[in-house]
Amino acid sequence: MALRLPTSQPRRMGAGMNTAARNAEIVAAVRCAVPRSDVARRYGLTPARIGQIARTHGVTVTRAPRAASPGSWSDKDIALLVSLWPTCSGAEIAAKLGRTRNSVMGKAYRLGLMQPRGRKARAS
Repeated sequence: MALRLPTSQPRRMGAGMNTAARNAEIVAAVRCAVPRSDVARRYGLTPARIGQIARTHGVTVTRAPRAASPGSWSDKDIALLVSLWPTCSGAEIAAKLGRTRNSVMGKAYRLGLMQPRGRKARAS
């Protein structure tokens, strides 16, 4: 059963509500998986404060799982990068993948395909 919060004005302290009652409502909403941002807007608090209140009342607060961002690298893209790396430039690979050269170079570095640039030794 999901708890729906009314969309009325924020419930502020002093409007006939004490701290214990407010906190009980907040904890109930967090337990029912109502997003902290919605609860915060309802009570005129920050999402971080909602998390603090929930944790002090023994509720485990977790973040919602993140969806894959549009720039995520698929296994197919990584395989193509690895196969093209020895023969093509970063710009050519970027064009084939529909990405920027910087994203290709960064991914290649993180995969260990390229070594970081070393500093040149100073002439004494």
